[in-house]
Amino acid sequence: MCMPDSRLASGQRTAGRSCPADDNLAGQLDSMQLPAAAMSPAYLASSSSAEAESAPSAMNVTSELDKNAQFLQALYCCPITKVVMVEPVIAADGHTYERAALEEWLLQHVTSPVTGDLLAHMRIVPDDLIRSAIETNRAGCSGAHG
Repeated sequence: MCMPDSRLASGQRTAGRSCPADDNLAGQLDSMQLPAAAMSPAYLASSSSAEAESAPSAMNVTSELDKNAQFLQALYCCPITKVVMVEPVIAADGHTYERAALEEWLLQHVTSPVTGDLLAHMRIVPDDLIRSAIETNRAGCSGAHG
């Protein structure tokens, strides 16, 4: 990764750079012609307030994170047990369920637990993608707290 040899105050440069791309960028910046008005305090203040207005608020970001967490929780939870799955399987209806819950359901029903439609067959297949996602999520969560 390209980094300057030393940290300098804004506007200062050093001849000794650790990355040729830095010199190229410095040359490009030197060749740019900005109008004097663009550097005025009034212009800089107005652009800062416009950026602040367009930036997402902390409340909006938190709300979006909550929505994402709810979506993942719904994705990882069995529609029958409403609990995060340990051994997810796919039924003929295309939905994913906890193996034990679906096997118990199929002992008494020939319909989908989600749609109520008649199932084309009673075979169940491991849902390795969801299982892997759940395991990755658990590892990420435990790593963040530990």
